[in-house]
Amino acid sequence: SEISENTVVAGLIGDRSRVGRNCRVFGSLLHKQIDPKRNWDEFIEPSPTLSNNVFVGRNSQVIGGITISERVYICSGAIVTKNVPPLTIVKNVNTFIDYKNWEGELKNSRFWSEE
Repeated sequence: SEISENTVVAGLIGDRSRVGRNCRVFGSLLHKQIDPKRNWDEFIEPSPTLSNNVFVGRNSQVIGGITISERVYICSGAIVTKNVPPLTIVKNVNTFIDYKNWEGELKNSRFWSEE
């Protein structure tokens, strides 16, 4: 795994995951574990990549060789198995919402600014 500067990890970072700068990871970054009977080191499965400024909420799961773009907020309990575009909030299972369309205070957070 690769973890960049100014990142807080209080969740699980699976093998070969990559985490950018200024991230907060409270959920799990996992590979798919397609064939659990294989020897652990026999087959390398792709793991998630987080760009800079990503928030991963508690009990959420980011699974597989996907890329989470900059300034993505993954809600607690969400499951993500697809690439996520920038400036997106993810909830439930692969439900992507542009932060400007979010119905709540989160859309007004400084998280979305370049500062």
